[in-house]
Amino acid sequence: MHEFTGQRSGMEDRTILVSPVTRTETGEEIRPLLVADPAYQLTNWYMKPYPETRTITLSQRNFSKVLSRARVVIEQAFGMLKERWHCLLVKLDESVDMIPLTITTCCILHNICIEVRDDVDVDPVDDDPDDLTPLPGHMNGEGSRLSLFQQLMHI
Repeated sequence: MHEFTGQRSGMEDRTILVSPVTRTETGEEIRPLLVADPAYQLTNWYMKPYPETRTITLSQRNFSKVLSRARVVIEQAFGMLKERWHCLLVKLDESVDMIPLTITTCCILHNICIEVRDDVDVDPVDDDPDDLTPLPGHMNGEGSRLSLFQQLMHI
């Protein structure tokens, strides 16, 4: 499990989502994204599947499945951490400065447990989009989703 808990001296709120840009082979920018379920508003930093409509293309449906699978893997990773390290189930009772160290330590210990085959059971994630009602808002993340869609479909 890889983790990133912030920069050494912390980050200001306004810089959290302004991260270094990764460029593709064609020079397109790919910024870090949070993978969200269909209930979230699409933004240029929240990525969610295409809505299931009569006009959705097969490629868009495949993209949505890949994105949803990635989200499930991420949720299961957090589930494994919480199952193994119960301190992550509740608000951490420590200094805010210590929280990144605690999370990093849990991830390192989790990786050691995996290395020695000390597995933890993970409950399946309910991934039924029919249960979710999208939040209102404009779709200002269409360009980001299209760029990611084009990159994934060319792999």
